[in-house]
Amino acid sequence: MKNRNLKKTSLWKTLPALMFLLPSCLSVQAADNNTTPPVQLAAVDSNLHIHQHRGCQLSVDQSNKLQQGLSKIQNVYNQTLAQKKSANQPFTVQLFCSEQDYRAYSQSTGSDASSDTGYYSLERREMVIFSKYGLEQSLQTIYHEASHAMLRSQPGPYPKWLNEGLAEYFEGGVPSPDTMVIAPQQNKENRIQRLMRSNQLPTLNNYLAQSNQTWQLANAPEPLSSTIGWSLVYFLMETPAGQQQISQLVSLHRQQIDNIQAINQVYPGGVAALEKNWHTWLQQSRKDHVL
Repeated sequence: MKNRNLKKTSLWKTLPALMFLLPSCLSVQAADNNTTPPVQLAAVDSNLHIHQHRGCQLSVDQSNKLQQGLSKIQNVYNQTLAQKKSANQPFTVQLFCSEQDYRAYSQSTGSDASSDTGYYSLERREMVIFSKYGLEQSLQTIYHEASHAMLRSQPGPYPKWLNEGLAEYFEGGVPSPDTMVIAPQQNKENRIQRLMRSNQLPTLNNYLAQSNQTWQLANAPEPLSSTIGWSLVYFLMETPAGQQQISQLVSLHRQQIDNIQAINQVYPGGVAALEKNWHTWLQQSRKDHVL
C-alpha cells in the first residue's frame, strides 16, 4: 500500500493531439510512488482523467495511441453517427494492473459488473479497466468502454445488440495520426461462422426480440450475443447507407422505439431483408474498415 508520508511526484508533459470526448486537460496520475511520473496529455472538449494505479504506466507511444483512437471514435460518433457532443463533464479511467486492486475498487464503488477486463459505470461516469493482458491490450478495452460512454452520454434506452455491438466494433480499432483501421476480429468471425455452419445462429427476429436479461444469459459462458451484435454492426458500418441506418436507429431508440419497430422503419424491407443481406455478407470475405 502507498506510504501516506511520501509525497507524490508529478511530471507534466504536453503532447499535441486532438482527443475525443475528452477534456481540455487529460491528466494521468500515478497511484503508486514507485511508478514512472505521470504524463499530461493535451485534449479538446471535456476532461478525461486517467488514474494509473500501482504497477501501471502507459508509455508515451501508448498515450499517443490512446489519444488518436479516442479522438477518431469521437469523430465517428459526432460526424458519421450524428451523435451530439456531450456536455463538458469529466470522464474518468481507473486503470489497474492488479486484479486484487481492480476487484477491491469495484466492490468499494458498489459495482456488480462481472467483466474481468473492464466496465463503464454510467452513474460514476468512469471506465474501470483491469490490464489483464498487458497495457497495449488495455487500450482496446478503453476504446470499448469509451464507446459505451459516448453512446450513453445521450439518454437511451439502447438495445444490447447495438450498445455492445458498437463497443465490440471500436475495440478492434488500430489508430494512426490520420485514420483508424477497424479490422475484423478473427475469434468473433470464427464464432459466427461456426454458428452458421451448425445452424445454431438464431433468427434475427428472435435475437432482436430478446429481453436484456435473456440476451445476457445467452452471452455466457461463450459470448454469443455480443458476437452477433458485433457482426451486425460490422455489416452495417461497411457502407455509408448502413452507417446512416445506425445513426437513425440510435435516434429512434432515444425516442424509446422498440428494437424491431426501429429496424422496420429504418432498413428497407425491415428485419427480414436485414437478415437476408447480413447472411449473404457472412458468406463473403471480411475486409478492414478505414475510418
